[in-house]
Amino acid sequence: MSSVIRHINPINWFNYKGSDNHIYFSSGTNVLVGTNNAGKTKLHNAFRFLLSDRVIIKVKVSDDKVYQEIKADNEKYTLEIFNESAYSELKINDIGSFGVELCFTKKSSTEEKNYIVKKIIKLRKISDSKFEITENFRQVYSVDPRTKKPRRTSEKVDDIVNFLITPMYRKFFLVEGEQMGMMTPLQGEGLKTTIKNLTSINTIDKVVDVVDSLQKKVDSDIKKYESQLDSLSEADKLLMTQKHAKENELKELGELIESDDTLRQELEDNISNIRVKNDESKDKKLLLSDLEGLLNDKKNIEERIDYNYRDFIDSLTDSKSFYISKIFDENHVNDDFEKIDKNFAGFLKERRIELEKNISEEDQLILQKLVKTEPHPDILKEMIEDHVKKCYICKSNLGKENVDFIKNVLIPHYEMSYDNDDYELNLLSSIKDSIKIIFHEARQEYSSDEHFISEAKERIADLTQEKIDKQKEIDDFIGTHGDKDDLDRAIDVNILDQFASDNLDLGKLKSELAINNKALKALKTEIKDLSEKLEKNNKSDNKLESYNNLNDFITDLDVYFEKIKENVYDDFALSLQEKASLRFKKLMRNNPTTKNHKLIVKVDKRDIGYRKKYSFEIYLQNKRGKKLTQEGGASSTLETLSVVFGLIDYANKKQTFPFIADAPISRLTPDTKESFFETIIDDEILSQNIIIVMDLWDNKKNNINELAKDVLKLIEPKSDSSFIILKPKENNMGVEFNYLKNGK
Repeated sequence: MSSVIRHINPINWFNYKGSDNHIYFSSGTNVLVGTNNAGKTKLHNAFRFLLSDRVIIKVKVSDDKVYQEIKADNEKYTLEIFNESAYSELKINDIGSFGVELCFTKKSSTEEKNYIVKKIIKLRKISDSKFEITENFRQVYSVDPRTKKPRRTSEKVDDIVNFLITPMYRKFFLVEGEQMGMMTPLQGEGLKTTIKNLTSINTIDKVVDVVDSLQKKVDSDIKKYESQLDSLSEADKLLMTQKHAKENELKELGELIESDDTLRQELEDNISNIRVKNDESKDKKLLLSDLEGLLNDKKNIEERIDYNYRDFIDSLTDSKSFYISKIFDENHVNDDFEKIDKNFAGFLKERRIELEKNISEEDQLILQKLVKTEPHPDILKEMIEDHVKKCYICKSNLGKENVDFIKNVLIPHYEMSYDNDDYELNLLSSIKDSIKIIFHEARQEYSSDEHFISEAKERIADLTQEKIDKQKEIDDFIGTHGDKDDLDRAIDVNILDQFASDNLDLGKLKSELAINNKALKALKTEIKDLSEKLEKNNKSDNKLESYNNLNDFITDLDVYFEKIKENVYDDFALSLQEKASLRFKKLMRNNPTTKNHKLIVKVDKRDIGYRKKYSFEIYLQNKRGKKLTQEGGASSTLETLSVVFGLIDYANKKQTFPFIADAPISRLTPDTKESFFETIIDDEILSQNIIIVMDLWDNKKNNINELAKDVLKLIEPKSDSSFIILKPKENNMGVEFNYLKNGK
């Protein structure tokens, strides 16, 4: 049997607004990419909700915000799931709904069926912050193969959902990579439970439980029978009393050991969780350092902007570099000077005309229209005395009337300008001449001023854009990882103290368990010796002999099954180690530093009371056989994924459930990310893959990055593959889907 997801439709689900958000999948590899807040993790939560009625969201615990898996109909968090825009559009007493619809195909050797599963939560709006859930709608539809129309069925939703991914495998096939601590359990009791489900150990444990029950019943019957024997001698009665006392002591010691071992397991799990939290705390410290670095970069940019502003202003008053043109707008400096010069030329002409009362109105108008560059009177005299009698400016012939005008009007007018004791006229002439000198000097430096101002503007513009880009980088970072307060709250400064305290308690408990286990073995030996003496002294009692023979048989049976159990655990560990190491090498094949590393699956065995207990430790080992304990980074992430895939390999030769992973490569290096996709796309074990990632998106360009283009090339030849871009609409109004490649 196999199952393939055809489409999913999140309805008013987080930032998926409305009831038509169908995302269609191919039967092979599907890669979904997008920027922050594009709905990637929300989409993964849609699959989780459909399979388990639960979602993973950040919830406030004390003063911290932590990821937790909660029921989607938990009214405390409902409005975090219901699309904010859709809810705000509801009127008071309106009924709104949110949830998920999914269509998948169930295939067997004899038939193929298409199912649609709907899980919808309906509510009535009371106010902007209050509501009441009116219905938790769950329904299965079977798609008619002929008409393609859905019709209700009487089949239970949970039963049909189990066809999609059976509960036992969900922790392997529904992977949440960003919260690695919530991923598939790969240590402690969680891993042990998983292994029991994947091997024959669970069956053997049940047989051992039956043997234990039989053992207890036989022990009770023997004790009861021995207590009723009247034919025992006084010596045998003393032996029997001693034996029964030892058996009671053995029972109490066994219960104490079981209790202490449970406590030991809790301490070990707690220490393991502390390690995870400590790793997360270290990650948060690194993220906080990264955020502080980004904020510091922005601050440095702002300081550079301020410096450039100050430097520009200071240069205007710097005696070594001050140019008069810098106080003007460079585009109008020529016009400004020409305007000033023209104004003063006009003032001069007006003053001259005022001083020459005998000039006619017509001549005054002519003088006012003369060009601003005034000819010197000596030049005018030379011009009219020249026998050629031509104008030096336009080269036209000068008639008698022209010569008379120049001789009687212009020459006296300009001679008065150069040789006049009128204070106002001389002042105006002096100012005008000064302006010309200033203008001349400024124009010499104008080109360098223009370049200086242009460069200053460009520097400040570039820095301002750099600041905008840095702020966007900060916003994207905060959107993904949280702000400084979020990160700071997630750093537990007391975690190492708790780790040390728990380790101390664990050490004491282990010592106590070792002493008690030794005492238990000694008691067993004493009880066996007392039983043999009683049996030897009462050979004629056939029933007692039968009981003792049965007891010996059960003991042998227990030893036999314990040996089988030990062999199964050892064989499983060896097989998982081989498969997980092979997976790790494939995933890390582009990383030369891990070329000779392998994953070790170690079985820990310990005596607890009457029998052995088993646990697993999985770790990375280098080529020299050294255990690698460093946490974080590509190696740590792919250790987990390798064990997940190794367990999938162990579970079946060809697994046919959809593998759905959100952000499984967020901690990997670019080369390792590419090898991840190479492995997934050509995998012989996994069938349909739905890989949701943000690592293929360039936030600055608002488009896919180079790695995405490489991944697109990998899946391009695959007819059953898709590459889908998710883009958020503004104001939480929904999500757009762009299929760069879509194959069935």
